[in-house]
Amino acid sequence: MLHRLDTLTSGILAFAKTPTEYARLRALWKTPDVKKIYRAVATSAPETPPPPNLIQWPIAHDAKKAKLMRAIKEKNGIRGIRGEPLPAKTRIISHQSISPVSRDFEIEITTGVMHQIRCHFSAAGWPLAGDPIYGGTPAPRLWLHAWRLSLPLSSGELLHLEAALPPEWPV
Repeated sequence: MLHRLDTLTSGILAFAKTPTEYARLRALWKTPDVKKIYRAVATSAPETPPPPNLIQWPIAHDAKKAKLMRAIKEKNGIRGIRGEPLPAKTRIISHQSISPVSRDFEIEITTGVMHQIRCHFSAAGWPLAGDPIYGGTPAPRLWLHAWRLSLPLSSGELLHLEAALPPEWPV
């Protein structure tokens, strides 16, 4: 398995067939050569502006809650964390309103820190719908989906994968 998805996230999981291919793809995983595109539904108050197009706050484990990650938005915000903050880059490709308080987002991540999208969106004031950890509005599921994945094959060709949105997706 080349990567993990949060337990509640739907979508693409990628596997390598051989140990050699696994090592090659893992070396590329956090580079721009591998494109990881997600869809998410996030909610906020109507007056809250959408998150910035590029979120680059480092992320670290919360010192008290093992399953909680924290976005470090300010240099003095490193209190209450365990370990070193990890660099994390979340880019919003597009978004559209689906109600006065919710938007459907298309997101690309280059890095892949645990709970990266969930943590960044919550810190930006837009927790994902159905997210029980980061303050999302109650929903029957977490509205986060690993939608598209592009990665270079050893032949030099690009492999493009897409997981259809779940039928209950609100758009």
